[in-house]
Amino acid sequence: MQLSVYNIFLFMLLTWGTNIAFNLLYVAKKYIKGFAKYDRPIDFGKYFFDGRRILGESTTFLGLVFALLISLLALKSNLFEKMIALMVPLLVYIGHALGSFIKRRMNKNSFVPFIDHGDYMIMSGFVLVILGYVSFSLALVCLLLTYVLHPLAVLLAFKLGLKEHNY
Repeated sequence: MQLSVYNIFLFMLLTWGTNIAFNLLYVAKKYIKGFAKYDRPIDFGKYFFDGRRILGESTTFLGLVFALLISLLALKSNLFEKMIALMVPLLVYIGHALGSFIKRRMNKNSFVPFIDHGDYMIMSGFVLVILGYVSFSLALVCLLLTYVLHPLAVLLAFKLGLKEHNY
């Protein structure tokens, strides 16, 4: 994918759409009784050798299932190249997991610049640029747009009561 307005829209649709689905999963667990009991952390509640949780409560098996389902939907949509459709939702999930891992090593339960608003875009862009599916310029523009737009979206979700924190 080369840099164009259309490709920016497509790439952000898939990365942001996956991230939004993960956030909707969080909202569903909060507001739908009994839903949370089906969602288990992928680290099984285990601790790393530094005494902190490996990933925490937000990186879950249900989130992984959502990523796989979004991959299938993206594939069926015929909007995306096959490998991009299959990889991006999983890369968003892995980016979130890596961000969670890093925050725990930093002992942070608050906002961490670059991680909280961009871990999923960094992972997706990095891997797809390395594999040659996305141009560096496209990945960079999408990352910069994410760092501008994502905080605004999170603030809106916070004001609507959908998120506990404004970061």
